[in-house]
Amino acid sequence: MIGHNPGRDDGHEDFSQLDALLDETMSSLLTTIETALDPNERFAAFVQRTVGPIEPAPRTSGPLSDSAALTAVCDQIDNLDHFIVEATRAGPFPGSAFLDAARQPLRQLRAGLAGRAATREQAEQILRQVEQNVTHADTVLHGRLDDHLNQLIPGRVRSSGSISTQILALRTAIARLYDDTRDKRTLTPTR
Repeated sequence: MIGHNPGRDDGHEDFSQLDALLDETMSSLLTTIETALDPNERFAAFVQRTVGPIEPAPRTSGPLSDSAALTAVCDQIDNLDHFIVEATRAGPFPGSAFLDAARQPLRQLRAGLAGRAATREQAEQILRQVEQNVTHADTVLHGRLDDHLNQLIPGRVRSSGSISTQILALRTAIARLYDDTRDKRTLTPTR
């Protein structure tokens, strides 16, 4: 029993069980909060909830030239940017500011890749900023961002796919882009 023990003569209350319960509860809460604040965990949960289990994308048969692969990635970035513009222009909604904030790092990513100046680490870091903004928008909408965008711009979602699917495809394309280059750290500048 937690609390005062009437059978004790010393007049002191026994709080050791209460202290143990509080310590256990605080540890559990801190773990939950740390997980909730980790942007990689939050985005993974968002993708898992909206897209489902992710299998590694198959490699394309025959290597693409750096130029063709880079053009494809830049096209994906442009498509995602236009998707976000269309969503935010459809009217303000909870979380739309976070989607709009995702555009700046998205443009920065495109510029770094198109100029072949971004290292793999830089590209992945910038994409994480985009993912964080999208995850914040999803959090504001209580995990219903893809559903909300599907109601807001259904034709665009049908043609481009959900935002979570697009970001996941972009992450895969960027990884392939760097995997296909000889130097894993940077893209080779064009001449």
